[in-house]
Amino acid sequence: MGNARCLVAAIALGFIGPAAAHAQAYSDRHIEIGGGIGTVAAWLFGEYVGHISGGDLRITLPVAARGDLEVLGALGRNPGQSTEKLGFYAGQFRLLFQERANAVQPFMTFGAMGIFAHSAEYGSDLTAPLITFVGAGVQRRLTRHLIVRGDAQSMLLIFVPFGVRVAGGVSIPIGSTR
Repeated sequence: MGNARCLVAAIALGFIGPAAAHAQAYSDRHIEIGGGIGTVAAWLFGEYVGHISGGDLRITLPVAARGDLEVLGALGRNPGQSTEKLGFYAGQFRLLFQERANAVQPFMTFGAMGIFAHSAEYGSDLTAPLITFVGAGVQRRLTRHLIVRGDAQSMLLIFVPFGVRVAGGVSIPIGSTR
């Protein structure tokens, strides 16, 4: 289990390191730290499996004129399951439809996620990021240092849709914004 965690951390650092260095080139956009609340609902072979509701944390790194790399972590609970904590970790690319940060800015997301679970009875489990997703959202800049956003994604396992994620939250740009 320790080797799997090291592999995930190494892959994440491989993506984040170059992106953070490259993010300096986009002076009108900044790194953002955000959080939100949301829910994930899943179906298996057409039958409703359950849902997880909770909060998430997000770091957004500008990597292109209209694109950002986002790293997410979410933690929640499923009232019908025996696991005490259930969540996911994900990496996604956010494609902005407009280059300039207007008041309302639509975007598209796609990426991959892995799931983790913890129970006092069974211990902890971590899956590889084998779940892919694609979605869309919209964000609105309320002030220079506050952005509100909402997004929804369809989750796929080997090209088979099996769930949806809906979330809303806020982001705070780090550094001065014009």
